[in-house]
Amino acid sequence: MGLLTLASCKDDFPQAPDSSANMTVLNSIKIVNAGENGNIVMEGVVDEDAKTVSFPRIDTLTNFANLKFEAVVSNGAKLDKEVYPVVFEQGQSEKVIVVKVTNSPRFREYLVRLRLKVPVFGADFEKGKVFDFTSNPLGNPIYDAFTGAVTRASGFDGNQVLIGHRTAAHLLNVSDLKTGAINKIPLNMTGVPSIYSGAFVNGHSYLVNLSANNDASGLRVFHWTSPSAAPQTIVNVTTIPGAGATRYGDNFSASLDAQGNGYFFLGNNGGTMVLRFDVANYTTVSNPVTFAVPATVAGAWSTYNRIGNTAEYLFTGHDAPIALVSEGGTSVFTMSRTIIPIRALDARIVNFNGAYVHHPKADDFETKHEVLDVDIARSMI
Repeated sequence: MGLLTLASCKDDFPQAPDSSANMTVLNSIKIVNAGENGNIVMEGVVDEDAKTVSFPRIDTLTNFANLKFEAVVSNGAKLDKEVYPVVFEQGQSEKVIVVKVTNSPRFREYLVRLRLKVPVFGADFEKGKVFDFTSNPLGNPIYDAFTGAVTRASGFDGNQVLIGHRTAAHLLNVSDLKTGAINKIPLNMTGVPSIYSGAFVNGHSYLVNLSANNDASGLRVFHWTSPSAAPQTIVNVTTIPGAGATRYGDNFSASLDAQGNGYFFLGNNGGTMVLRFDVANYTTVSNPVTFAVPATVAGAWSTYNRIGNTAEYLFTGHDAPIALVSEGGTSVFTMSRTIIPIRALDARIVNFNGAYVHHPKADDFETKHEVLDVDIARSMI
C-alpha cells in the first residue's frame, strides 16, 4: 500500500501596507496670525464635498509670507506645512492656495480661498439676495408661466419684469417679487398673434411674432407703455430685400438708449443672418438692413446688446461664444469657447465701479457673473 503526499508553496510577494485607518479629513481650520500684529484668529468654513475652505476677508497688513494655520484633522494626520507663503500680485485681491492633509501614505488636498479686506472691485455678488421662482432646492415651485414651453421671452428694467407668454403676456412688479408675491399685470393682447420673443426697456414692452420664411405672414413688433391699453404695431413687414427666405422672430434684442434711440436686432432661425432696424423715440422704426452673423455658428437664439453708450455690442448665440462687435456685425474680439459656458446667452456688460459680463442663461440656467480683465473692461465702458 502506497501513500501519496501532495505539497504546494506560494511566492512570498511584498504586500501593500494596510492604510485603511489612515484618514485624511480636514474637520476644521483657522488662521492664527492674521492682522498687523499677528494676533487675530480667523475661522475657516470647510466644504468637505467640494474640498474647499473659505475665510472672511483678511487684513491686508497680515504677514502673508508666513501665514499659519491650525487645523483639526483625522487621528494621526497633519498639515503638510507649518507655514504657508502667499503672494498677492499687484491689483490682486483674491488667491486660492492648496493645503494638504497628510497621513502617510495617504493625503487629501483642499483649495483654500483667501481674500483681502479691501473695497470690492465692482459688485460683491456674494452679498446678493436671490428671489427665486424656479423649481430648486430652496423649495419654491416653478413659476406657472415657465412650464409647458409657453413663455418665449422675458425682460427686466429694474422695476418690472416682462413675461413674454405666447398668449398671456404680463408684467410683474419687482417690489412684489421681493416679498414672495406674484401679482400679474396682464398686457392687453388685442390683435396680437402667438408670441415668440420680446424685450422690456425703460418701461416699454415689446413682443414679436414669428415670421414664416419672410412670406405673407409677416413680421410684427408690438409695443406697450400702458399694459391695459391696446398695443401699438410698430413693425409690420412681409418682405424685406436681402433678408432671404428664412424665419425671424425666434429672438429679439432692443438696444436702446434712455431716449429710446438705437436698434432692434433679430437673428434668423438658421443662425446665419441678422436683421437690424433703426429705432427713434422707442416707436419710430425704419431702415431694415441685414448682414451675416458675427460668429461661425450662432444657433436659432442670439442676442445683440449695446455696451453702455458706446458703439460696441456684445453678440451671443446659443451655439456661439461671446463676441465684441459693431452695430453692423464687424467682430472686434471673440472670447474662447472655453472661458465662459458656450450656451451662455443674453450677455451684458454691467458696470458696478468696474465691469462684469453677466450672462443668465448657461447650460444649467444658473445666473453667471464673470469679472472681465480690467483693461478690456475699461476699454468697453
